[in-house]
Amino acid sequence: MLNILKSLDKKLGFFALLSTAFIICQVWLELKIPEFMSQITTIVNSGASNINGILITGAYMLLCAFGSLLSSVIVGFIVSRIGANIAWTIRSKMYNKTMAFAKSEITQFSISSLITR
Repeated sequence: MLNILKSLDKKLGFFALLSTAFIICQVWLELKIPEFMSQITTIVNSGASNINGILITGAYMLLCAFGSLLSSVIVGFIVSRIGANIAWTIRSKMYNKTMAFAKSEITQFSISSLITR
């Protein structure tokens, strides 16, 4: 795992921190929704049905839900880019290592693998 994390360059590290910030933002927005629901319940139970107060609080609640959705989409995009870049780096290193084998090493490996079968 540490070897994989070492393959991150500065740009991907920044994106990892950025995705962490968006995850924190998403969690905070998700935790704000019950507070708005509590405010709506308080307005309804107060006796004086203030429709404007309910609509404004509901609009804030919808904004929090939309912000949480937007944050999750951004996090998904960033994390997929990081994962694809790490996978490309690992495949590239493996390909270069495989291509660095000498012909004698490949032949020796083929014969020894046939003998063990």
